[in-house]
Amino acid sequence: MSASISRNFVVVPESLSVDEAGRPTGKPSFAYCQVLDYVIRTAAADDRVVLAPANSFGGSITEERAAYEYLAERRPLFELLCPGINLPSLPRQERYVDTWGNARLLRSVFDIRGKSFELITTHLHAARAQWCFSKAGFSLSRVHSVQYTIDTGYVTRRNFYYKYPLLHRAYEGLALIRDKCKYGWLP
Repeated sequence: MSASISRNFVVVPESLSVDEAGRPTGKPSFAYCQVLDYVIRTAAADDRVVLAPANSFGGSITEERAAYEYLAERRPLFELLCPGINLPSLPRQERYVDTWGNARLLRSVFDIRGKSFELITTHLHAARAQWCFSKAGFSLSRVHSVQYTIDTGYVTRRNFYYKYPLLHRAYEGLALIRDKCKYGWLP
């Protein structure tokens, strides 16, 4: 790894895959895999990739841990940071961690002062993720909106809408309005 970091990327979690019975497999969802593949193609050896903390959906592996393992298996050259692995651990989250929680929790374990970030997320999640991370104090220079294709794999019940793009778009729009009402409209 290079001593000097060129770009800081933050990867927003995009759910876990589950088996036919709905049990988490500990692997990223089909949408998250496509985001992580984009990370591999985009980040260079002198870049840092930080995985935002999220949910386990009742399983033993969180979304960020599944993403770390997925990326580590592919031996990326960039610096890879993950809460609980090479960043401080967070207490297990009993409630669902939404996009605002992803940003807030990451900020609690990673010093963002004086850093500029590029956010990587799905195209349908991009507007809300950008708003939440900016509102949480992240200086964003760019948002990478990754188009994903629907896969035959299963996704958590909580995130079933990933299989239905129109429903996913509606969910994200309404969730953005909710977040703005809950956390404030102003920057």
